[in-house]
Amino acid sequence: MTSVVASLFADKILRAAERLVSCLDGLDDVATSAIPHAGANSIAGIVNHALSNIEDNVLAVIGGSSASRDRSIEFDPEGGPTGVVERWTLLRPRIAAILDATDDPSLYRLVHHERRGEITVAELLMVILRHLGEHEGEAMLTRSLIAKA
Repeated sequence: MTSVVASLFADKILRAAERLVSCLDGLDDVATSAIPHAGANSIAGIVNHALSNIEDNVLAVIGGSSASRDRSIEFDPEGGPTGVVERWTLLRPRIAAILDATDDPSLYRLVHHERRGEITVAELLMVILRHLGEHEGEAMLTRSLIAKA
């Protein structure tokens, strides 16, 4: 069975996550941990939060594994920016395995999301992509603000 749509989702999610993680490239720990103004988040915090979202939604909600997400600590990542990159290195193959195992018919499978209730896998993958895009833009803007400070 061809899984054209599921493969597109997998590719887009992994590429978006890679772009987001690459926002840390070329910056030192001070820059990636800097908060440009009150109420904002650091680049490392933004990236870590987005990775937590992918981990929760793909591994736990779609993949069925147990997860213990604590949003209150996501924006202050353990290990700083280096820890975030290392986390992605370990998380990426696990995410890819679940996404690669998702075929087109399973996109219509209903899953239970803690905040959204019953949702199809396809809808959840769209939410993940939207969330990644929002935070990629936020991380890029934050990077620009830090560079000008």
